[in-house]
Amino acid sequence: MPEIDELLALIRRGVSIRFVAIESTLKVVVEDPDDDHFVESAVTAGAEYSVSGDRHLKKIESHDDIRIVASAEFLRLFTDRQAFRGK
Repeated sequence: MPEIDELLALIRRGVSIRFVAIESTLKVVVEDPDDDHFVESAVTAGAEYSVSGDRHLKKIESHDDIRIVASAEFLRLFTDRQAFRGK
């Protein structure tokens, strides 16, 4: 998948990955409660984005200030942000 290769390239360029312990129990994804832990992880990590192809998560679009986007959308947003910053 070209998108995965692009994400791996971003990671190699210094995009940080953070592992967190989930501290709360959110009930956000009504259609698939098993997906709640993805939202909880993003909240605990203080993420700006949660990247997912899951249809239930994408349907939510955001939680608090965290945008839930597909990988292609994240790549576009990240690339635009890097270009804006001159990197």
